[in-house]
Amino acid sequence: MLNTFPTFTEMIFMKKLLSALFLAAATSVALTSCDQLNLNLGNSDAADLIEEIATASNKTVVEPGNIPAKASAYISTNYFDSYIDVAYKVVNSGYEIALGSGDELYFDLDGTSLDSLATMDSCSNGGGRHGHGHGHHGQGGDSTGVHPHFHHGANCGGVDSVLDVNSLPASIVSYVSTTYGDSVEIRHAKLDDAGQYIVAIDGHILLVFDASGNFVEVAQFVRDCGGQHGDGIPVDSLSADITDYISTHYAGAEIKRALLKENGNIIVGILYNGERKILIFDANGNFIAERD
Repeated sequence: MLNTFPTFTEMIFMKKLLSALFLAAATSVALTSCDQLNLNLGNSDAADLIEEIATASNKTVVEPGNIPAKASAYISTNYFDSYIDVAYKVVNSGYEIALGSGDELYFDLDGTSLDSLATMDSCSNGGGRHGHGHGHHGQGGDSTGVHPHFHHGANCGGVDSVLDVNSLPASIVSYVSTTYGDSVEIRHAKLDDAGQYIVAIDGHILLVFDASGNFVEVAQFVRDCGGQHGDGIPVDSLSADITDYISTHYAGAEIKRALLKENGNIIVGILYNGERKILIFDANGNFIAERD
């Protein structure tokens, strides 16, 4: 009878062959994934473009309303618990957006987030994401040669923590409808670093829930983020210059919150016609800007 069983030598050969084939397949998948990510990056490397924008000497300040709609939508969805402090444009390069929390975000001229693309670029440069750190607007890179920029602030969560509002626990949905009425919509939601749910409803009111979906508090307009938005100050301590300005230009507005920034600016959050407004004043109470 013909022996159909492989010899020991043949078994060893077959095992090596299968291992080689498996390794080749795995490598092909990895390369395909990296190639796909690199295709998403287009013709420019996102990390290099971030550094080019961050270190540019020709930045010009632009009104937040004049940044690309795509960038504005990205910020509204992923950083709804903050606000745009100042926006810069670098001709032929893109935008640097500084948030009230200290986060610095970068976009190309079309408004595509470069921060997320730089994260994808980790496949081609050995892993990791573009550098993080606390920089200053308009300044260049650090000693490592990589410009420090923020992806998310302490306890605020970042783009990776954004949630589909339809996936929120039933207890959160029930609390909103019971407390604010069925007509009030949940606009955005995310998880912070502590596992709490941060939920934005109509009027840009921020609600905080614990990991089990139990209500914790109302965060007035901006998330505290470890104090990065500024130090809270009593609303009744605001100067007459500030309160008079608000009474004159935002008649009927309710002052909900006041913060003192490190640079001396005073941030005042008001509820005006049912919507959040962030008003920025200098240390002397002179109006600087309004932010949604």
